[in-house]
Amino acid sequence: SIEHLKKLVKQFESQKEIAVDTETTSTDALTARLVGISLCDRAGEAFYIPLGHSVDNDQCLPFDDSLRILKPLLENEKVQKIGQNIKYDWQVFHQYGIDLRPMSFDTMIASYALDPGNRQHDLDAQALRHFDYRMQPITDLIGSGKNQKTFDSVPVDKATFYAAEDADFTFRLRGKLAPKIDELG
Repeated sequence: SIEHLKKLVKQFESQKEIAVDTETTSTDALTARLVGISLCDRAGEAFYIPLGHSVDNDQCLPFDDSLRILKPLLENEKVQKIGQNIKYDWQVFHQYGIDLRPMSFDTMIASYALDPGNRQHDLDAQALRHFDYRMQPITDLIGSGKNQKTFDSVPVDKATFYAAEDADFTFRLRGKLAPKIDELG
């Protein structure tokens, strides 16, 4: 509900850093439509905000009202934003008039900086490598090839686990990778 979202934003505004992830209809950030946002401020606890599912639309929060409530948090200079390929999320939010800032840590870039010879820096590979954890593959939800569908057609209950897992493991990876980056000097 909008009331729960307001309470959640208040909780996150008091944090030093949060993981942010967007779910969209495309991998092209400039044309993608925002379907939902996941947020995490502690390992093992993440939240999914469904905004634009074409199925289970009655479970989605009002799009414009939700973005209006989230914008001050997403632009709050006192709350550092962590992401996996966070430039993509920044571009998506920019399309909706939100300037995601400050972006303090990108787990994909950190993975590359620490292990440039490795060809797998996606979140699934990092969760397996650092936590011995297999994440839910996106193909379980949207399929692949010519029968692939867009994320907005995924039921909200199935999207929730997937999206929250992304934010949760992004947050966990920051805790694992940041000290190693600091060691590099």
